[in-house]
Amino acid sequence: MMGYNMMSYGILGSGMMVAMVLWGIVLLAGVFLACYGIFRLGRKQNETGDNALERLKMRFASGEISQEEYAERKQLLQG
Repeated sequence: MMGYNMMSYGILGSGMMVAMVLWGIVLLAGVFLACYGIFRLGRKQNETGDNALERLKMRFASGEISQEEYAERKQLLQG
C-alpha cells in the first residue's frame, strides 16, 4: 500500500493546483474590476459636478441669472 504526501497526486491530482491558480486569477481580476469601477464612478461624479458649475457660470455670464442667484446656486453645487 502506498501513502500519499503533499507532493503526490492524491485524490484530485494536479488539477487541484491548476484550480487554485485559476481561482486566484479570477479573484485578482474581480478586485481589479471593483477598484476600477469605484474610481471611474468617482471621476464621473466629479465631471458631472464640474459640468453643472460650468453651465451655471455660462448662465451668469450671459445674464440669464442674477448675481444673487449665481452665488446661491454655486454654494449649493459646491456643498
